[in-house]
Amino acid sequence: MADKKSFMVYLDYEGPISKLSDAESGQLFKALFAYASTGVAPALEGATAIAFEFIRAQMDRDTEKWESAKQAHIEAGRRGGRPRKQEPEKTERFFDGAEKTKCFSEKPNESVTVTVEDTVTVTETVEDIITPPTPSKGRKSKKVDPFVEFAGGDAEMAEALSGFAEMRKKMRKPMTDRAKTLLLAKLEKLSPDRARQIALLDEATAKNWLSVYDGSDYNRVSHAPPGSKGDEWDRLIASYGGYDEGGKIIDITEHG
Repeated sequence: MADKKSFMVYLDYEGPISKLSDAESGQLFKALFAYASTGVAPALEGATAIAFEFIRAQMDRDTEKWESAKQAHIEAGRRGGRPRKQEPEKTERFFDGAEKTKCFSEKPNESVTVTVEDTVTVTETVEDIITPPTPSKGRKSKKVDPFVEFAGGDAEMAEALSGFAEMRKKMRKPMTDRAKTLLLAKLEKLSPDRARQIALLDEATAKNWLSVYDGSDYNRVSHAPPGSKGDEWDRLIASYGGYDEGGKIIDITEHG
């Protein structure tokens, strides 16, 4: 305790000390001063020894707090006393003398000429640019409606085909892509002329036929059974698909 120059005397000590005589009180305080200076407890007896032990316990606690605070101040001083890191000197924007780059001019109005000697080679060809990317194998291409593909840009043909398909749908005989392909094949067989094809489609739509016919493969007079009415026979034959070249009724419902 040589570094510590004082010790605390609390008012709480008044109770125990008041029980002592003046001589015992004087002996107690001498013992406290000696203990604070040397850390060695003197030999005491009776009530003086009891009072000393009571006060010494508090003195030890105060000394521990003082030592902790002292050590904290020492550590703080060490951290605060470290020299600061020196910041690197800022470099100049340009080098002096001949080492200055020629790409910049110190005079604002002075023009600078830059010569490009390297050449640029373009490796892409026109074919590489306009060739569309190859579709991935995992994707399925979207199917094109046979009627749409057949009509192309012909608005009249598209309207005739659309009307025929709508008629079939209203008759509860919607057409599959296979049925449309077969119908188009038959249409081209009947006539290669687009105007004639449109006329055949319009006639079939107006008469609610399930397919297209011309005079050679749809002869109501020669194929109608005796006693049958023309309109009724038309509807009956239309529901099956007309006649083949041998005069037999064609059943195309299995195709549609």
